[in-house]
Amino acid sequence: MAYVTAIGADPAQVNYRLGLGHSCTREGVAEARLSYHVDGRERPLRWVGSGLEALGIEAGSELTPEQFDAERALMAGRDPRTGDRLVAPKLAVYDDAKVPLRPLVDAVRDVLAERELSPAELFPAPKDRTALARAERAVDRLGDGARLRADEAGHLAEVAGLDPRQVWAAEAYESGSRPVEWCRPTCS
Repeated sequence: MAYVTAIGADPAQVNYRLGLGHSCTREGVAEARLSYHVDGRERPLRWVGSGLEALGIEAGSELTPEQFDAERALMAGRDPRTGDRLVAPKLAVYDDAKVPLRPLVDAVRDVLAERELSPAELFPAPKDRTALARAERAVDRLGDGARLRADEAGHLAEVAGLDPRQVWAAEAYESGSRPVEWCRPTCS
């Protein structure tokens, strides 16, 4: 039986796996599976994937230490022969760096109604009008589940003349508006 763990392009995870320190023990695993995991013998790493042929690597062959740099390049989305980008990395924002959009959309709609303004008058920059329209569609589609990066949502609030700490609870906004860190998929 084989276990496959998506490790993404996290260099620490790639190096950990290449270092052959990849076995683990779990509570409650059936005896056969447990004995596999606690067996002290190391098994060779193998190349997996039908796309390897295009790179001159045979799927199922052993991954040797001489090929570790090629594996690192592939895990980073690059061709190991040329260094050309094969795939762009997926970037995502941690959920706790986002705030709900409904309070912003409701507050902006209130400002527009109170001041009898159009969105174009309140948001003179086309980029901000586009962001507001996107936020409104997200709230219409996802309701309370619609979320946006705190820094972007805060910018829209400020352009509308709103204090982000009043639109969202100050604590919630401040925890979400800390510097955004791009997350990389890792395994545990």
